[in-house]
Amino acid sequence: MRRFGLFRGGGIDYAVPLQRLVRILPGERCYLLPQLPQAVAGVIVADGQLIPQLDLAKILPCSEYQNEQTAYQVLVESECGTLALPADQTCGIIAGENGAVTALAEGSAVHGVSGEFHFQERIFKILDIDCLAIGLIQESW
Repeated sequence: MRRFGLFRGGGIDYAVPLQRLVRILPGERCYLLPQLPQAVAGVIVADGQLIPQLDLAKILPCSEYQNEQTAYQVLVESECGTLALPADQTCGIIAGENGAVTALAEGSAVHGVSGEFHFQERIFKILDIDCLAIGLIQESW
C-alpha cells in the first residue's frame, strides 16, 4: 500500500512518499551559512546534525516559498542523506487508495516532481526526493 505525507509550503500542496519521510519538526530555526549551493536556503540542526533546507522557490518554479521562518521542517531521507523541506502546514499521512495518483500532464514536467496526488479536491505535487538531492549535488537548477 502506497502512503504519502502531505504538507503545504509557499502556497503549494506537496506529497512525499511515506518511506522517505523521517519526521516533521515544529519551527526549527534555519541558519544561513556562506557559500551554500543556490538551492539551499540554509541549514537546520536536528539530532546534532546539520541538515540542508531546500529553497523550494529556486527548485520548483511553481512554488512561492519566501525564505522566511516556517512553521515546520519536513525531514526526508534521500540517497544522499537527510534534507529539510519548509512547510507552513502539515496535512497528515494518507493512503494512496484514498485519492488518485496521476502522472504530470504532457509538457508540464517539473524537475523533482514525479506526479500528482489528488485528495479531497486538492492536488498535491509528489516530490521525487532523490531527484531533488541529485540536483542539489549537481547544482542543476
